[in-house]
Amino acid sequence: MKITRRGLILGAALTAASIAGGVNAQLRGYGIPRVGLPNFPTGDPVSGIGAPWATLLATSTLLTVSPEGRISGGLAMPWGMSKDRDVLELRIRPDALFADGSRILADDVVASANLARAIYEGTPEAWRWEHIELVESLPDNVVRLSLSAPDASIPALLASHLLPILPTAWVASGWDREGGPFPPASGCFQLQSVSNDLLRLTRNNAFFQVGRPRLAGVICRPPSETMLRTTDLVTSGVDLLIDAPLLDVPMLREDPGITLVGGPANRLCLLAVNLQGSTMADVRLRRLVSSAIDREALVAGATATEAAPASVLIPGDHWAGLDYTVETIDADDVRAELTALGKPPGIELRLVASNADASLANACVLLQEQLAWAGIALSLDLLNEMEMQAEMNGGRWDMLMRYTDHWRDPHELVRPLVLSDGTRNAGGYVNSRVDYLAELASQASDNAYRAGFYQTIQRIVASDVPVIPLFFPNYYDAMSSRMENYPFFPPISASAMHQATMTRPDPITVP
Repeated sequence: MKITRRGLILGAALTAASIAGGVNAQLRGYGIPRVGLPNFPTGDPVSGIGAPWATLLATSTLLTVSPEGRISGGLAMPWGMSKDRDVLELRIRPDALFADGSRILADDVVASANLARAIYEGTPEAWRWEHIELVESLPDNVVRLSLSAPDASIPALLASHLLPILPTAWVASGWDREGGPFPPASGCFQLQSVSNDLLRLTRNNAFFQVGRPRLAGVICRPPSETMLRTTDLVTSGVDLLIDAPLLDVPMLREDPGITLVGGPANRLCLLAVNLQGSTMADVRLRRLVSSAIDREALVAGATATEAAPASVLIPGDHWAGLDYTVETIDADDVRAELTALGKPPGIELRLVASNADASLANACVLLQEQLAWAGIALSLDLLNEMEMQAEMNGGRWDMLMRYTDHWRDPHELVRPLVLSDGTRNAGGYVNSRVDYLAELASQASDNAYRAGFYQTIQRIVASDVPVIPLFFPNYYDAMSSRMENYPFFPPISASAMHQATMTRPDPITVP
């Protein structure tokens, strides 16, 4: 089977499941909400929120994440690690079916795992498979993962959109990822049609959660400009807004016809520092820049206070969190420190960020103003994807503002961000002690024991300053009064759509 780059991207983003001809919708289940996505499933399969969210509508994962953030069974139940933690076995539940009524087998999981590994080879997510030596099927519909070393992040991989489950025959033969027909769904909805501006999904009647989903289908729409996304919701253009813009949250909260579901999250807004450049190679300057930032003011202006200031990588209320705060230095003191470093006030630094996220642009401008008072002239360039890649390759930057991804296990954050060979280690940070501690943390089983390693890593990072944490933005989905029973799950998750309902209008209309 030959898979093109475009096919891989769309397949990973949609990994779609659907009605390749056959199952009629049951009469139970009402409502087809129109959903506004923050990004559409046609681009980079490992970034953004909209594409993974749409993927999880149509596919199920082996494990799931509870509203409290605990990883538990999904398609697989039970599951467990061997005593040496180098073998993980999962039994596929007997009532797990594809949309065509065929049973989901261990062979399907093996084929899906091999396909996912091939899709993400060479991407920033490739590290997730580094310890998986073999995925094989055993009798009694059991799947075995053999590991080269214990890896506590493997359950998080099995609970993510990166490993959706597809039928073996479809993986082997391939399919037209734009025109269909599509593979039978393993998720609660079936992909019915795909176009440049619309995803239409119908109810999967074979979904293993009896009586769910409660909706008859879903229509996903691409994003418009950030301000128009909120207008779309308020004016009834969409019923559900995924990842609502934070600056609009105060307004949405005051609207009696809008419900917000969400709250604090672990995604981090940070500055990656270019350690390969001559200017930022001086750790004293990096520490000074970090101390010059008023994070409280940045949160107020950039997120309408819908974020928590961050001085470390992991939120303090997490089991791996660290109670530490960077002390903010007065602007006059920063100028004096610059002079002492032989860098008179007016030092020029270059900040780059993606032009695709308005919240990042807003935070960049506010940061630029703050540092100007402290004698640091920050030039700002907002770049498209190709321009950003060229800048990363050329090294003509001092700091990069970006968001990390949402994560389920802290190793998903630490491994790519601050390890010497990390795929998100943009600045070229190398610290053998951090590498060693992260390895110990990933191999340990007890979270209380692991916490000590991650806390030490955060102390080292706070001292070396390869990245400058800024804030943890909140996460919200916003919906009209037409939608009900939509609980909060840690992002990125479409689990709320399993039990969401819609009120019946009078007269009844179909979108």
